Amino acid sequence: MQDLMLRLLIAAAVALAILEAVPLPWSILVLVALVAVLGEWTRHPIWVHSKRAARHAGHGTVWVIGRTRHNSRVRRARAKAGLSGPLGDRFECPRCGRLASVGAAMTARDRLVADWLNLPPDKWELLDAAARKSPQPIRAATLQKIASISFDDADAALWGASHVLLLAPDGDGYRSCRLFCPECYESASTSFEAELNREPEPEPTRPTREPIPAQLRFRVLSRDHFRCQYCGRSQAEGAVLHLDHVVPFSKGGPTTEDNLITACMDCNLGKTDRDVLPS
Repeated sequence: MQDLMLRLLIAAAVALAILEAVPLPWSILVLVALVAVLGEWTRHPIWVHSKRAARHAGHGTVWVIGRTRHNSRVRRARAKAGLSGPLGDRFECPRCGRLASVGAAMTARDRLVADWLNLPPDKWELLDAAARKSPQPIRAATLQKIASISFDDADAALWGASHVLLLAPDGDGYRSCRLFCPECYESASTSFEAELNREPEPEPTRPTREPIPAQLRFRVLSRDHFRCQYCGRSQAEGAVLHLDHVVPFSKGGPTTEDNLITACMDCNLGKTDRDVLPS
């Protein structure tokens, strides 16, 4: 409300000055033009006060006089950066809080598009517009249709774009991101590239177990009277008999007669590789 009153006072002062300085026929035309400019001007803030702007830019008040005309791409970038009016060429990064240049941010973003999406600027404009205007999050099929590439390539491109702040995950698809500062784009791109180039950790090698010879198996079963040495059940009582390593094979236990005992399937599977001695 205070902003509106300030605008009206300024407009009234300008109107009085025009009526005094300009002859009547011309003053009416000038006043009509002033009303049109005022109608456009009142859609945007006349000034913005920000402690963060004062800390970064060295002043606390950014004055806005009139409205600067930009091409449509710059206006979309300014809207993406959260700028509702002509605040010069600087905006506050929503990720880190730095005060950054719209032009530099757009240049960094275009570079990421070329690096991670491998799309010409006009195709990226179509994709970005679809991400902002579509009621549903864009999916790989959308990029596949726009860029005339395979579904797998489109899916990989969207996944990479979400890691470098070009797009944001949204359910099963992606949506358009706000504009970030060049430093945030660079850090996200560097960390993602390092993740892609990281050497995979080798899988731990497990020792291969040779099958127990039939003669050794029979000797162990005979020695233990064909009964489980943990619960005492026999095959006649419905137990399925296995041979178990007292010192687990995964921990270096040998497959020898003195390290093997008879165990039913339930006890053997329940013991796994724990060091459990028979009762």
